[in-house]
Amino acid sequence: MTMRGRPKVITEEMLSELKGRLEARSVQSIQGVINLFKSPERIGDRISNRTARRCCKGLGYWLPLLDKRAKGNHRRYRWTEAQLAEIRECAPQLCPERTLALHEIGTQMVTIRTVSDKWGVPYHRLRMDADYLSQGKLKRALSHAPEGPILEIRGVKDSFFKWCYEEFKLTGKTPSAAEAKKALESEFDIQMPVRTVYTHLAAWKKDRSIESRRYVKSGKYEKKAKTLQQVMTPVQIPGASRAPAHQG
Repeated sequence: MTMRGRPKVITEEMLSELKGRLEARSVQSIQGVINLFKSPERIGDRISNRTARRCCKGLGYWLPLLDKRAKGNHRRYRWTEAQLAEIRECAPQLCPERTLALHEIGTQMVTIRTVSDKWGVPYHRLRMDADYLSQGKLKRALSHAPEGPILEIRGVKDSFFKWCYEEFKLTGKTPSAAEAKKALESEFDIQMPVRTVYTHLAAWKKDRSIESRRYVKSGKYEKKAKTLQQVMTPVQIPGASRAPAHQG
């Protein structure tokens, strides 16, 4: 079945190769067929939208104009051979799960969330690794990353825990994250995000067996339950006279 399109003729060989691509589902839209004909590995000269649709219908395929899979953007990252080599080179600094997850992000059609849940690696960590790798900065980023908690690396963990306990004895309350953050900056010369300060405060409370604060709802906001007498007493309407008692 030879089809005449504008400006060239679509031969049997072209249709046969196109049918193979359609059966393999490597092309799933009219735009994909058009791109196939104009790509470097094209199977023929460029064709129009109308010709592409006629070819597909002639082969028994009714395709949409655009591939709906593209909306998901599941292949944001596609690792080159150089990037795969960089992953292998950085593997000693990455844990095995983190290495496999990072490799899978750029070689399979999966989302970062799916890979994160599969390998048990935090989502934000995988996202940062993928961004660094795509920019060619993964090796440099890992060389500057701390190999453990910053308080242990600086050797001030015990001093920070001591400061927390002194504040606790002085006020009777655990220090807030804002207070701890200021102390880390002024006394230990450490800049730290508040969410990380919370993590170290939780570690200190666990070490000292100190329970976290519990916030109880104030009693003045609680709805009081009605007493039995209030339930049994009928509502009195102002200005209404009582019905006379029945006399037998």
